[in-house]
Amino acid sequence: RAALGIGRSGRGPVGEPSVSVYFRADLGDAVRDRAFNLCRLDHPDAPGALASVDGRHRWVFMTAGETADRDWPRLLRTVLGVPAPGLEVLSVLPWRAEMRVADRYTHQLVHLAGDAAHVMPPFAASGANTGIADAHNLGWKLAAVLRGRAAPALLDSYDTERRPAGWFAADQSSRRSQALSDPAAAPDPTLAHPYVLAAGGFQYTEGALAPGPADAADPEPVTEFAPAGRVGTRVPHRWLDERRTRSTLDLAGPHWALLAGPDACVPDRLTVPGPYAAALAVHRSTADFLAPDGLTLLRPDHVVAWRGADPDAAAATLAGLLACDLPPTG
Repeated sequence: RAALGIGRSGRGPVGEPSVSVYFRADLGDAVRDRAFNLCRLDHPDAPGALASVDGRHRWVFMTAGETADRDWPRLLRTVLGVPAPGLEVLSVLPWRAEMRVADRYTHQLVHLAGDAAHVMPPFAASGANTGIADAHNLGWKLAAVLRGRAAPALLDSYDTERRPAGWFAADQSSRRSQALSDPAAAPDPTLAHPYVLAAGGFQYTEGALAPGPADAADPEPVTEFAPAGRVGTRVPHRWLDERRTRSTLDLAGPHWALLAGPDACVPDRLTVPGPYAAALAVHRSTADFLAPDGLTLLRPDHVVAWRGADPDAAAATLAGLLACDLPPTG
């Protein structure tokens, strides 16, 4: 990134320097089968948080501090409030959270993803998830271009889509870390709903999409979890059979797919015209986010690219997206 001259922007360091202590101890009796991912410990000697790795024997304790040079076994027993015989410290890692996002995700043939593209505090559990979403977005586009199934300009949509998503995740993570540092602070009503973050609920407004006027007037909410199959969002998860063996997420990838409501007038397969001609599979569904006669075009990464009711328009839209000759969105 530095060699390419790609800078980074953002808040920079967030919060105080911290230390993470990874240790092994049988705390089963202390937690009494209470399952948790993270809990706060308010002991005055070292207030911090305890993260569960396996719920019984492996844990990570995080506390403020600039040095790893402390008697951690003694301090851990004090903070935990239990003798914890056999406690073993496995590693001690000083670190400091930062919020930085690359100013560009793409430079000619180089594409940034994961920590190369964005770093953020860990308290929204979005760092790795955002990086995986980067790869999911970029992977199908690279495959399509390298196999001659889409125009090279399709790769330009990677930066267009993922850089705003990186900013969203980094901003949410930074503001959540500030809230954790002051539990008495009033709740921030603009923070995204936890399920929105967990489901990768960021909505693309530009890129390899074909939103219509109605889509622009119906943006995806952030402070509530209300997935409805909007253009630019991940298709909502819905089971397709009573045994729950197949869902809407199984319909697209590695290819495109068209979801059709039960009354939609559409054949079982469409032919996509143009220089990147292909067959488009049609899947009928009674999912609640589909109008009875509606159609929803899904990208290989499960993102809704278009909604409508005309199968010819669906095929023409996909042809335009692959050839990158649709009018700009946004």
